[in-house]
Amino acid sequence: MIVLKPPPIKQRGGLTGRKLIFLFSIYLKDVLTRLPTLKASALIELLLHSWAPRQGVMPRSPS
Repeated sequence: MIVLKPPPIKQRGGLTGRKLIFLFSIYLKDVLTRLPTLKASALIELLLHSWAPRQGVMPRSPS
């Protein structure tokens, strides 16, 4: 069983722990919905350093 954990809760670049967890959950949901239909040659798009949300994927961030 694979367990995915959100990034450690720290203050980084103005992002608080709650915002990091929120962004990680958005990332994970988007990746898991796109993965089954994505071609193998486009998997690099889902890596964290190159990921960009699709249009309309980002809901309002908690303040």
